[in-house]
Amino acid sequence: MLEEQDIKKLTALLATKSDIIEIRQDIAIIQETLQGVLISEDALAASMSEFRLEFSAVKDENSRQNSWIQQIADKVGLKLKTGY
Repeated sequence: MLEEQDIKKLTALLATKSDIIEIRQDIAIIQETLQGVLISEDALAASMSEFRLEFSAVKDENSRQNSWIQQIADKVGLKLKTGY
């Protein structure tokens, strides 16, 4: 049978009701924070997707303009320098 000293040792190790309430509150705060991070991550992913599309469009337009410039240069007999 357990003696009072054994019971005191065990109760010192076990969580109290207030400990459990505090842990639940901490978990709720962590869940809220995680939810905010996930929402921010989704918004960032959407922004990155938009950025990729815009960058691709700008890159295509740049290539098209470079081609036009080269065609004009060839037509007028102008040699374009490459590099800086």
